[in-house]
Amino acid sequence: MLKKIVLVVAICVVGLLAKASSPIYEFDYNQSIIDVYKPRVVDMGARYEYRQYISKLQTDIDNNARTYTRIARTTENYKKIFESILKSLAFVDANYDFKFTDQSEFGTPFSSMTYIHQLYKYKIPTHVIYEILLYRFAYYTNTHHPTDYSIDSSHYASLIKPTFDRFTSCVYELKDEHPFLVKRLYEYQLYFKNLTLISDIEVKTVIKKYMLTNKNKDLEKIYTLWLSNGDSYAQEQLYYVASTKQPLNTFPVDEGAVYGNGYLLNFYKITSEQCQDAMPVGNLSVDILKFNYYSTDSLAHSFSNLLHYSTAIDQHYAALILSKDSIYFETLPSASVLEKKQYSFYRNAIKFQQTDTLSYHVYWSSIDKVLLENKCTNVMVCPDGIYNIINLNTLERTPKHYVVDKYNISRVINSKALLHPLAVTKVKTNKQPVILMGYPNYNLGQDQFVDSATVKSSLTRDIELSFNGGTIPLLPATKEEIETTSGILKKYKKHVYLYDDSKENQLYSIQSPYLLHIATHGFFLPDDKTDSIDNPLSRCGLLLAGSTKTLQQGIRYTDSLQADGILLASEIIYLSLYNTKLVVLSACETGLGQIQDGEGVYGFQRALGIAGAEYIVMSLWKVDDAATKDFMIMFYSNLIATQFNVESAFEQTQKTMMQKYPLPFYWGAFILVRN
Repeated sequence: MLKKIVLVVAICVVGLLAKASSPIYEFDYNQSIIDVYKPRVVDMGARYEYRQYISKLQTDIDNNARTYTRIARTTENYKKIFESILKSLAFVDANYDFKFTDQSEFGTPFSSMTYIHQLYKYKIPTHVIYEILLYRFAYYTNTHHPTDYSIDSSHYASLIKPTFDRFTSCVYELKDEHPFLVKRLYEYQLYFKNLTLISDIEVKTVIKKYMLTNKNKDLEKIYTLWLSNGDSYAQEQLYYVASTKQPLNTFPVDEGAVYGNGYLLNFYKITSEQCQDAMPVGNLSVDILKFNYYSTDSLAHSFSNLLHYSTAIDQHYAALILSKDSIYFETLPSASVLEKKQYSFYRNAIKFQQTDTLSYHVYWSSIDKVLLENKCTNVMVCPDGIYNIINLNTLERTPKHYVVDKYNISRVINSKALLHPLAVTKVKTNKQPVILMGYPNYNLGQDQFVDSATVKSSLTRDIELSFNGGTIPLLPATKEEIETTSGILKKYKKHVYLYDDSKENQLYSIQSPYLLHIATHGFFLPDDKTDSIDNPLSRCGLLLAGSTKTLQQGIRYTDSLQADGILLASEIIYLSLYNTKLVVLSACETGLGQIQDGEGVYGFQRALGIAGAEYIVMSLWKVDDAATKDFMIMFYSNLIATQFNVESAFEQTQKTMMQKYPLPFYWGAFILVRN
């Protein structure tokens, strides 16, 4: 009889929880518990109450074992256990400061780590423990100043990524037994994916937007300091004033006071249901995840595995595919397959213009099955790992028939973009200028003048930085590209910089252009561990007027603005591109960079996103000079025809280019990314 009563009560609780249907991130509730117990910060009795909470939870599990067995696979019961544990840990936070620092021995919030071993003692499932840790990280990032973890993204990623990978590993193994875990994983990756990039964008956009409309001599001095060397303290001051609208003299010197002022990053608390409701009919969203895979058996053996992160078994890839009514978890080949032999095969097939149907089957076919089942036509893709530097449109489904023939694919840095649909906008010609720059005189200022009529054009728009001080070849097609594009955009307010005028400092003075187009040589330096370049954003650059002299003397790979004729990605982040609709880098390999799992590509893409650009057109390989000119002229013609619908114009351009240049080497070099 008692068991029946317990079962009825459990079912009622489940019903109430199901009715609530609240999102994962209930930050305010956790903080409210901490606030209640904060006055008892010196009272050791809170520790006893914590243990009482955990013991009560375990007793509840033991006494209702059969009931839990019957409803164990439901989200509601999981949520009940999950929230009980969070309440228990809140007692700990009432007695210890919640920390997020590399001084923590185990790289996790140590105020809880001392007690989390209790969860192992009471045999709480491993995936619950790792989700508890993820929740704690989410709680921290939502209640702390964003510059605290956006400045050093590698430090941030090294703390959270291992926990996220372990939770993903649990879902990977338990998705069939506990399907609701896929939903929880989807929502966590919505929160954490590209989090440091998004926070950087938020911080720098707030600062630039404020400085555009507020003139203050003291602030302008600090702003200049920030632009010149990226000073972190200057950034703290500027962000404080811009976000709180308080005078500079109220900026708190004490770090604790800074965090108490409430000028925090406003992250969206988004559920999968919200994304599904916002998704148009016929659309799907694909999130690629790369993660270190750990067997859940090994994770569950002891608490020491949680503290001393053991070696991963392998690196895996997976795809989370969101439809109107489902979330699919599709396993993909391992990183050893996707990133080495197969990627080399893909690149060589593009370079040597060979048929390649194998890459489609390796990178896309398992995803394609889900798209076909759902009769999908438009796909939003948020890449990770190697997928950042593959143009999915170029994958051959069958010989001469590509993914672009079947789907309209858009790239985003986070699938939260579903909640921000794009509106077709027409540029206000008298408000935001269009900046066109190209065909630089690389020998500007040298005794020997370079005559464009006698210099042979290079076949591609790349440059080897080890050219021993020789003449940098001019690119005649870039001149025609800029001049023709200027004519296409005749109705708009334009600033055209050619030859001697294609100087780096011209870009430093621009203020939120609607469009920025640069056509020149580009370069990307892979990290071979032998040089002294610390910032990965300094490994990507564009050559502008006067760059020959700099290359002869040696590039200074600093993180500050310097008008030396070479525009590094590390300098681009300080450009004023707030409200800039589109940036086009018409050069070689501008889409490459150092890949950081979960955080995208550290190169022009990241730099322009931080600078404020909404859309970026970049290249993934060495582009043909003449074909690129044709591509760009056609792209701008389509932009005008579609009233600056960037995605539609780009897709039309690729499909039309295929008719003139059938091979992906020519029409598939460029990708479009939305920030």
